[in-house]
Amino acid sequence: MGDKDNYRMAIFSGRLEDWDTWKSEIESFIGAKDPEMADIIVGLIEKPISRDETPSYKEKNAKGYFTLKKYLKGAAANLIEKFRPNKDGAGAFKALTDKYELRGETQKVLLMSEFSLLNFSENGDPGETFEAAEELARKVKNRFDMIIDESYATDSPD
Repeated sequence: MGDKDNYRMAIFSGRLEDWDTWKSEIESFIGAKDPEMADIIVGLIEKPISRDETPSYKEKNAKGYFTLKKYLKGAAANLIEKFRPNKDGAGAFKALTDKYELRGETQKVLLMSEFSLLNFSENGDPGETFEAAEELARKVKNRFDMIIDESYATDSPD
C-alpha cells in the first residue's frame, strides 16, 4: 500500500478545463484504495435495501465523500457541501458530474462563461488569448466527439 500513499492527487477547484483529468484521476485513486467504494461513488452500486448490507455501504459512501472533499477546493468544494450531513459520496460525485460534464443545454452556460473570460482586446497579448480560446474549443470538440462515438457504440446492433 505504500506506493498508493505516496501518490499526489491533484486538487480540483472547479475549472472546467481541469475536470476530465481530475475525474479520471480521482476514480482511479479511489478505485486503487477500495474498488467497492469507487463503485459506490460512481453509482455502479446502489444503496442496498437489505439491512445487513447498509452499514458497509454507508461507511464506504462516507469515506468516499471525505476523499472527494479532501481533493476539492473553491466552487467545487462548495458544491458538495450540501452532502456533508449525510456523508453522501455518491450524491456528491453525481453533483460534480452533473455540473462539470459537458452535456446538454445546462453546460452551454459553462462553456460560454469560459469564453467570456478570455480577453480578445488588442491591448493585451492576443497570441496567448487566441491560444487559450483554441485550446478550449479543441477540448469542447473532443468532448462532443466522444459523446457522438458513445452514441454510435450504443446504437449499433451486435
